[in-house]
Amino acid sequence: MKSILRLAAVAVVMTALLSACGDDAPSDKPTTTTSAPSPTPTPTLEGASTDDVSEESEDFGQLVAVRVGNHPGFDRVVFEFAKDVPGYTVSYVDQPVAEDGSGEPVDLPAADAAVKIVFTPASGFDMDVGKATYKGPKSITNDKTVEITAVADAGDFESVLSWAVGLRHEVPFKVTKLDKPARLVVDFQAG
Repeated sequence: MKSILRLAAVAVVMTALLSACGDDAPSDKPTTTTSAPSPTPTPTLEGASTDDVSEESEDFGQLVAVRVGNHPGFDRVVFEFAKDVPGYTVSYVDQPVAEDGSGEPVDLPAADAAVKIVFTPASGFDMDVGKATYKGPKSITNDKTVEITAVADAGDFESVLSWAVGLRHEVPFKVTKLDKPARLVVDFQAG
């Protein structure tokens, strides 16, 4: 009985070895090739483009907050106002971005592209009470953003309030105006 089991084991091993050697004869069976999975495509930000976006308004905007964050597929900058969103222009500009009034360059570290957001009539300072309404930093970064390198104050001069957004690449953006509270939201496509 032991010899029959040994003989069966040898036959199985020999069959496996011969199968592994293969055959050079052509086969009628189709061949398949496998490849690494392709990367998941980056979702596009619906309605986004690189064109200038602007809206006029006579409502005076008192800036109270600026926030920067990352969401799936886009980075976001939010400008919050006390009552009303003023008129605005959002556009790509050449670097270095010049600060309003002084003309000094705005620091946008690691940025290969820049967007300037100009609000008018607007300010981060209330002249009637002599106090700042925007008490946050002059430059904001968020280590979780994909495209945004920094968002920086670019001027608050004669009812013209400007901010600059540094980006790693020139990407499409989308502008949305929201109420309660009054906000202007700028989303930048991020991959």
